[in-house]
Amino acid sequence: MVLNYSNSVSKIVCLDLLNSSWEDIHNFCLISNSANGLKMYLKHLFNTLHNDLFDESNPHLIYIENNYVIGTKRYQTDENQLMLGGVEILPDTNIDKLEKSIFPTIENELVSSNNLMFTNKTYNLFNNHFSSLLKNKKYDTIFLDAHIEVSNKLEISYDELCLKFNLSIAFLNCKNQPKTSEFVLHKMYFKNHLPIVFVFKNPDGLKFMGWNNHFLLKLQEIIPVDLSFIDKKGTLNVILEKIHFSGLLSLNNDEISFLEAYSKS
Repeated sequence: MVLNYSNSVSKIVCLDLLNSSWEDIHNFCLISNSANGLKMYLKHLFNTLHNDLFDESNPHLIYIENNYVIGTKRYQTDENQLMLGGVEILPDTNIDKLEKSIFPTIENELVSSNNLMFTNKTYNLFNNHFSSLLKNKKYDTIFLDAHIEVSNKLEISYDELCLKFNLSIAFLNCKNQPKTSEFVLHKMYFKNHLPIVFVFKNPDGLKFMGWNNHFLLKLQEIIPVDLSFIDKKGTLNVILEKIHFSGLLSLNNDEISFLEAYSKS
């Protein structure tokens, strides 16, 4: 059974740093909830790329969601060439002594349904458990929604996991393909009900992070935002609407600078 990963990328935005002007990207940041906190980082990537277009370490595309960088890549490369953003540091709960009693329950739910998709029931189990431990605060992640640490029926080999659940897993940014025949599943991280990231252990206790290729392929299909629709007048209208509802003092420095420049144009 191949799950539908379209929902897992539905809020992800792709920006084309190669074929966009900085002005268009800057104006997009002003009006976008996805990128308004990343302006300085995007400026750095844009300048670095256009200072040396032939340096293969400089990305053409950046994938973001709610001011969170998922990864970057260059044109003419496949999904396995995605360079990770903050996701390479896996989120977790911020509890010093994590109470793991909920994980076997969730694990049994997944095994009994014979697929790795979280149901609403499973999410409720996870969120209710950690909300109480965190004094009603939500699970502390930005991009991923939940995780489990397997210790029961899902503590299986890499090959068995892929065969049983029709998975293809990519180990990104690895110089050499790791020896997966020795891997045993250790953790899974979820987004929009679907398993996105897998952590395996080898006999030496070393951990290896792999990405669900079904997710990466959907990420690859995201078309870069057409920034041509973001004209100065449109940006002006957004800022004026903000002034109308929240007042002049609600504007940030970028918005004030835009108004000053617009008034002189």
